[in-house]
Amino acid sequence: MYNKRRSSLLKAYLLSACTLALGVSRAADAATVPGASSSIKGHGGAGQHGGAGASKGDSTEKVPEVVSVSAGIRSANGVTNTTPGGGMMPHQTAAKSKGGVTRDFIAKQSATASVTSLISQLPGVNVASQGPTNMNQDNIHIRGFDATRIGFLLEGIPLADPISYYSYSAAMVDPENLGSVTVTQGSPDMESPVFNAVGGEVSSTLINPSARAGAYLSVTGGTRALNKEFLRLETGQIGNSGVRGFVSFSHTSSNMWMGPGRTRRYLVNAKFVKEWGDGNSINAIFGFSQQDATYNYMPTQAVWEKYGRSATYNGQYYPGDTAYYKLNARAVNYEYLVAPMNFHIARELRLKFTPYLVRNWGYASAGSSIPYENGYIGNQRYDVLPVNTAQNGKVTAQLGNPYEDRTAAQNIALNWDHGISHLTFGYWYSYTTRSSIYNYSAVSATGEAPNSTGTQPIVVDGRKLVTADSFITQQINTFYLMESLSLLGNRLKVGAGLRASMVHFDALNKVPGASVPRVTPSFFEPLPQVWGSFDIDPHNQIYVNGSTAFKPAAGNFAYLNLYSPSSPTPTQVPNMVPPEYAISEEIGYRHTGFVNFSMALFNNNMTNYQVVSSRYAPNSTYLVSSVIDIGGGVTSRGAQAEIGLRQWHHLSPYISAQYLHATMDNNYKVGNDALPTAGKILVASPKFTGAVGIQYDDGSMFGNFTFNYVSSQYSTFMDDQKLPAYTTSNLTLGYRFHSFSRFRYPQVQLNLLNIGDSAYRSGINGYATTAKARQGIHGTTIAAGSPTYTVGSGFAALVSLSSAF
Repeated sequence: MYNKRRSSLLKAYLLSACTLALGVSRAADAATVPGASSSIKGHGGAGQHGGAGASKGDSTEKVPEVVSVSAGIRSANGVTNTTPGGGMMPHQTAAKSKGGVTRDFIAKQSATASVTSLISQLPGVNVASQGPTNMNQDNIHIRGFDATRIGFLLEGIPLADPISYYSYSAAMVDPENLGSVTVTQGSPDMESPVFNAVGGEVSSTLINPSARAGAYLSVTGGTRALNKEFLRLETGQIGNSGVRGFVSFSHTSSNMWMGPGRTRRYLVNAKFVKEWGDGNSINAIFGFSQQDATYNYMPTQAVWEKYGRSATYNGQYYPGDTAYYKLNARAVNYEYLVAPMNFHIARELRLKFTPYLVRNWGYASAGSSIPYENGYIGNQRYDVLPVNTAQNGKVTAQLGNPYEDRTAAQNIALNWDHGISHLTFGYWYSYTTRSSIYNYSAVSATGEAPNSTGTQPIVVDGRKLVTADSFITQQINTFYLMESLSLLGNRLKVGAGLRASMVHFDALNKVPGASVPRVTPSFFEPLPQVWGSFDIDPHNQIYVNGSTAFKPAAGNFAYLNLYSPSSPTPTQVPNMVPPEYAISEEIGYRHTGFVNFSMALFNNNMTNYQVVSSRYAPNSTYLVSSVIDIGGGVTSRGAQAEIGLRQWHHLSPYISAQYLHATMDNNYKVGNDALPTAGKILVASPKFTGAVGIQYDDGSMFGNFTFNYVSSQYSTFMDDQKLPAYTTSNLTLGYRFHSFSRFRYPQVQLNLLNIGDSAYRSGINGYATTAKARQGIHGTTIAAGSPTYTVGSGFAALVSLSSAF
């Protein structure tokens, strides 16, 4: 026995010596390169832990002097080729459906990719493309549930607007700084600071700063005058402080891909890390962005069939033209500061504390036609507008909606590990204020209007011409308690938890004579979860879970009136519907190894289901979000699967698919009548979605191809109009050069988006009850409606040159 042990120790010693020698020989070449495969531990490389990006393991490791060597390649942008499926199938162990992408995939996509566009190949994820710059509001569905039902997180803080639940992920982070994106298809993680995520969760992490000082530069040019410049500066270790960090800046601009106008964005990201002891760390993460663009036009089916991609806002102004592109614009700005902290306070106790501040402000504007005489401010009449541009009793005006959200919040969790038990107790508190106003300014004879920022509204007899003027506060108190047990030598894990969410709104409408001047709804929901997983062997796992979630109604006008200058009667009234409540179950299986495979069967029952839709306000091109209470529930069932191989002869293939059967449980009420919608397929719920991806990378030459298929999906409750099925494909080609002079692994990359230039509609923007006038169950004639659609991005080519220094 002694000789065998000595022999084993000798073999281990020789192997360690060889590994160390190999690592030292590579370290000088790779340690200064962000994301290199041979690097100092604590580095931002995506491949240090099986290509999982900025993982929890990274944040708790001590900073450096130990050289880590991975089996992947060396690159300037974090690619290591260690994640199966070309970076689309990182290893998962949670007892729920999870997928994700790492630097191996992210770095090979377009330099203008957003969080949502990066995950569009994952099972169950359906992303409606809106342009190659991805600067629009995220339009995504997971298992048929839209963005308002999905929790978006960046480094543990919510990405989405806390009132409307919509997100602009491209305004928060550059793809060059993303370490990983993880998708939870189903209920959110219990400790996540989100309360609307009845349909899933998307969580993003930044790369970790390098332990060595350096820089990374990328410049991109493309079709439609697209250009992007990105620079990241790495501080390395700052003296003997143990602090390291990076600061990045980017500028992106492009002509609108469809129609006149231009998009522009400035974005700053920064992350600083201090680690010490056994699992202690403090991070400081900052982001700032300014983004503005012309709106995309959302055509009806009739308009699309007649004009196709020519259905855009007008490039030249004529008197009375509300569709002039300069009147239809928006700006989205973000500031955020988050400080995740981890403390190992005792042998069995760990504390995680994440305070954060977020400010989101901007404006939206649109063309509008309003009465010159005898119009209304709220329910109060005005005689004549003080303008000289009236024609035929109407004034062409620009409707402006400046807004500002401020959020201060914290999420704290105490973890106790004792033997086979892991206990977590946490508390999330969030306080948000929102100010928002809808006012008007007159358009000049040349189409100029100063109201996009809301600074020069029309004033009548000392009163601003407004149709909405609101101030909303939101308070969230959420407690969560989880207990999990590790049994049978950690092969069997079972757990249960309870999350109690209390949400309070106070919405004040300052419009003169508002019929509902103030509402103060409060919601309380206990949300239990149970889960279990069993490791059959080191390569095979099965899991089950049952969970609950809820979502209050989304948007300003779920709680406030919206008026029109043409009428004293509100065009939209508060829809004080009960919150949605979801109960979901899953059973799944995973296999890991050279071939990686996962599949899951899921069932979701949701009560008080609300369709979030957009419509153009009367006599305006302004899109107003509204909540449609379908008066009942929804049942959603299906299966999803994905398969990916580790690199084989420099190839890494990936395939994903989902089958979905989502139906309405009740007839839809229309006045005193109803339409027979029970059993109808739910809107925006394609039966089948699938994706194929394949990557080639030999360390120098690389390429990536992705193909997506989305089957048809209905846009009306009566299933009498639908968005046709469509396919898209993207291609990446590139070459990675050897280092020379000060250039570390420079590369050239070509991204081709929608390489077939398919002209298609990618998503549904506004839903309708029925596309054909028909009689209800009780004989009432119910009028037809016209759904509106998002137009998919056309062909785009982007060339990027990049290098580390």
